[in-house]
Amino acid sequence: MNFKSKFKYLPGDSPMFTPAGNASGLVRGCWSGCGPSGESQGWNFNAEIAAFWKHVSDAGFVEENYIFTANDGRPGINVPIAAYNEKPDTGVYAANPNDDISTYLNVCSHPSASDLMCADSASHNAFSAMTTLAIDKKLDDGRPRAGAVTVMTGPWNNMGGGPGCVTGNSNSDNATYDITSSNKNACNLRLRLNKN
Repeated sequence: MNFKSKFKYLPGDSPMFTPAGNASGLVRGCWSGCGPSGESQGWNFNAEIAAFWKHVSDAGFVEENYIFTANDGRPGINVPIAAYNEKPDTGVYAANPNDDISTYLNVCSHPSASDLMCADSASHNAFSAMTTLAIDKKLDDGRPRAGAVTVMTGPWNNMGGGPGCVTGNSNSDNATYDITSSNKNACNLRLRLNKN
């Protein structure tokens, strides 16, 4: 049994845990000027994004105890450390980007106590193109812009990763992983959990 089937809500969005989510079906943070629901299309590490792993741990789905501390998304404190990574401080974050109605796990480096996770910066990239391709092939279709596993550079659905992540037009379904790249920190990952 998973969290949603047991509690009828996604972690972070559930009104049954503290801090309570708003039960909108989306896991979102709060950018500037949040509406009455307390969420917006931001990727700041606060609101429901920061509550995601706390809800999971409070429900007993993981052994680790994650706390809710808005604006501090460092791995090991508020989110799990990625079991495999090529860069220290790589964590696993949940969010619904922009107007997308799917929930994703975003795997990226978050080395400081800043509020914006998986920021539009190469410093947050955590994997080489070769590693990302291997993960994508194992879990999905091996294509960086299509399917349930995709690459990203940061918020707002920006795809393509940093230098050395993909070849060709990074916004095209025909993009491929740049397996000739020696950049060990070229890509971030997005794994789609559900499609509403």
